[in-house]
Amino acid sequence: MIKKKEFLVVVWVGFCLVLSLQLFLNSKVSHEKEANLPAKLVSFKSHGRANEIKELQLLTCQDDQDGPCCASWQTNMDDWWLHHPDWYVSQETNNQFCFSRIQDNEKAAFFRKVHDNQWNHNNSTCEHVILANQTNSGYAASINQIVYGFQFASDRGLPFQITKHRPQMTWMFAPKNESSWAYCESQDMNCYYLPLSDCKPVIGGESKYSATIPQTQQANTEFQWLRLYAVRPKQQVRRKVFELITQVQGLPPLPWNINCTAMHIRRGDSGFVKIPWRRYAAVQEYIDKGKVQPGETIVLLCDDASTIEEVQTHHGETYNWIYLNRTRFRGTEGGFNKHSILAEAKMAAQCQKLVVGTSGFVTVIKDAMQLAGQNYKQFLVKTRVTKDDVKSVKKLDPKVRVDQMLNEIEDKYKSQKTG
Repeated sequence: MIKKKEFLVVVWVGFCLVLSLQLFLNSKVSHEKEANLPAKLVSFKSHGRANEIKELQLLTCQDDQDGPCCASWQTNMDDWWLHHPDWYVSQETNNQFCFSRIQDNEKAAFFRKVHDNQWNHNNSTCEHVILANQTNSGYAASINQIVYGFQFASDRGLPFQITKHRPQMTWMFAPKNESSWAYCESQDMNCYYLPLSDCKPVIGGESKYSATIPQTQQANTEFQWLRLYAVRPKQQVRRKVFELITQVQGLPPLPWNINCTAMHIRRGDSGFVKIPWRRYAAVQEYIDKGKVQPGETIVLLCDDASTIEEVQTHHGETYNWIYLNRTRFRGTEGGFNKHSILAEAKMAAQCQKLVVGTSGFVTVIKDAMQLAGQNYKQFLVKTRVTKDDVKSVKKLDPKVRVDQMLNEIEDKYKSQKTG
């Protein structure tokens, strides 16, 4: 098997009766060159093409139309989708994308009600707008913090808007470089997502709401719906995600018609001794928990280079792996890859099993699965540890703790071989 660190390795093994195929995908290879794709990918790519909505000329979406309605990527449909929240992006191809109506009547009605509350009001209503300051924490945690305020406002029939403590404050996930395709002057979540309301944010305003974790199934469902409403990606973002999957990585357009297991392995900042305390779990633990059999396909989501190295060293030839070829850091080095995690969530949504540890990003994956209409079974690897468990390492340098955990993982593999 050919291995190159700068390339995405997508290994497909033992899938034909008479052939065993092992190929790698160059990150610069176009997805149109089917000869360079593993045969299994080619087969489900062709299947997807058969069911693909035919290429259409620009069709203006009408309120009384059931859809789908399509537009070319050159036509900016952000404003249309902004004011038609009961539609969703149902198809994306190289030339166009399509919207379809949300078929869940309760969900569609909820989205329309929220939208009316956010946009269809008189100016005096904005005097009572509920504000929430954009926070800098984990991606999912920062989004959820916003949605707590959103739910507080929605329950009271008041508009909601994001803001920040001071003018110079920026969201850590928004690009600072003006040359970036995702740069926007506000440097907040509006750089990636459709605006929430026409009420103006009050810079330096206080977040006057109480964050309450939903206690009922209905409240939990509405919380998820509000989150989906709040993170409808702009057309430019959707195009970049599409290109990342198909053109940069050389993978077929979504959806994929395959059986697979999505595996999210969080490491990165788990090396720091802070609440909640986490540990590094071996890839083998995730495989065992999900009961993944040799030869099965695994869509891997991870934030740390050590995970990729572990996969290549100990599991590369046993399972079929799909993961993005992107920059990853080791242990405490830090870093964030912005829209690549949105691409990973969409890839994970193709799978029927989800194996995860303790991480807020799991909610992002679940949202993507709901949008994809995917029925799945979840398996949890216990990566959270107690305060007592970290007493002995609390004074350690984070890098030393990371090295300790990685050495423990390697020792387990060695003991398995000698045992």
